[in-house]
Amino acid sequence: MNASTLLYVCALLMALSVPISLSLSYVPLSCGFLISLYLYIRTPVSFPKDFLLFPLLYLWRGVTLLANGLPLYPLRDIYDKTGYLSFAAMRIDERKTNIVLVLLGVVSSLVSSLGVLALLPGVLRTGWIYSSCIGTCDLTVKKTTEIHAIILTDRDRNHFLNGPKVTHGKPIRLEPGKYTYHSYAGSVLRLRKEDVELGKGWVGDYEERRFYDFTSFVGLYDHKMHSGAVFSIIALLFLTLGLFYRRAYLWAVPLPTIALLLSGAKGYTLVFLILTTSLLYARFRLLHLLPHFLLWILPTSLTVLLHSSLKDGFLWSLKIRLNFWRIGAQNVKPLFGVGYDNVSSLLQPFYERGVIDNTAHLHSSYLNSLVETGVLGFLLTIGILIYFTIKFYFRWKRSRGYVATLSLATSLAIGLIGMVGLIETNYDTAIVNILLGFLMGISEAAYRSSFRT
Repeated sequence: MNASTLLYVCALLMALSVPISLSLSYVPLSCGFLISLYLYIRTPVSFPKDFLLFPLLYLWRGVTLLANGLPLYPLRDIYDKTGYLSFAAMRIDERKTNIVLVLLGVVSSLVSSLGVLALLPGVLRTGWIYSSCIGTCDLTVKKTTEIHAIILTDRDRNHFLNGPKVTHGKPIRLEPGKYTYHSYAGSVLRLRKEDVELGKGWVGDYEERRFYDFTSFVGLYDHKMHSGAVFSIIALLFLTLGLFYRRAYLWAVPLPTIALLLSGAKGYTLVFLILTTSLLYARFRLLHLLPHFLLWILPTSLTVLLHSSLKDGFLWSLKIRLNFWRIGAQNVKPLFGVGYDNVSSLLQPFYERGVIDNTAHLHSSYLNSLVETGVLGFLLTIGILIYFTIKFYFRWKRSRGYVATLSLATSLAIGLIGMVGLIETNYDTAIVNILLGFLMGISEAAYRSSFRT
């Protein structure tokens, strides 16, 4: 078995593992990376030189750390993008490409079905419930149990008046009896349903289901935004293939689309619907009607949203984001920023005052890059996304058959991540980088191989 065949086997394993496990996908990714280096060194295969844009960005990120007097620790996330470099070295024809895509579709649909199964009464339930408290809430413990704080808006002022202080991530053991819980700025607790009785003050009683976090489907990942990203990319990929290449691929669209909706990832859902509508208009040669449709549907959707049960969650999310964006905009250092991956130190004082609810990021990839790495880091971040979106889009225009459609799907997937990045910090999400890098590598390999046959 030659090196090119081994690399193709790694691509098959990637298709099988990416929808299942981030950790598992690193195995074929690493093997593929080593094999591709061998191919680039020992054969006349040329590597995609535009991959160097990623090391350039990470080089600048290192400069911002040194400029801010911070340690130059190994920069994360660049390895997750090596799928583009690795799988571009394959020799792959239409049949082999279809096998990879079918495997990806089958596994993604199987994982998506977990979200549907968990909707059924009594299926995949864990016995835990989530409930939130702001102010004072009564709790009756029927037998010795543990509770877990999932969210604490103000970490220092959450406690039982006749019991222990509540801390984030550390379970608390309660003996049978009546308790009064006080949360100054709001918290969400995870409780064993059969062990407790919720009294006055509690809001919500969400029964926990496996593969769900609160009411959001996270699948086999750890966050609804990761699940939303993966399933929106997968659904968009197979919708594009089904509309422009082979209708048979439409079978792989419904379940990932349902999984996306169940994830509750509003940003990914909104952009997916916009791109899906655009695809349908493009396929049926009705693009001239698309602006009229958007002018009608956007204000209509906003009106419906503001008069629905989703209104409170939407307004809360908008308020929180505006706080993050305001803080970020007021703390821009144009040259070197505050240092890569160091935005948490900037946000910590605002978190302690209860202005924001976490210190992870600024809820915008572009604002995050501007604040952390200055104007140059911002331009590199947005420039890379725009460059690869345009590159694969024009590949679609110049190519035919499966190569053209795969190029279009890859362009749309990158564009989706770029659009969602306006309101979410998703640029350095590992599973997104791995999946996008894999698709970019497959698309590049298919395009190059079409000239060799």
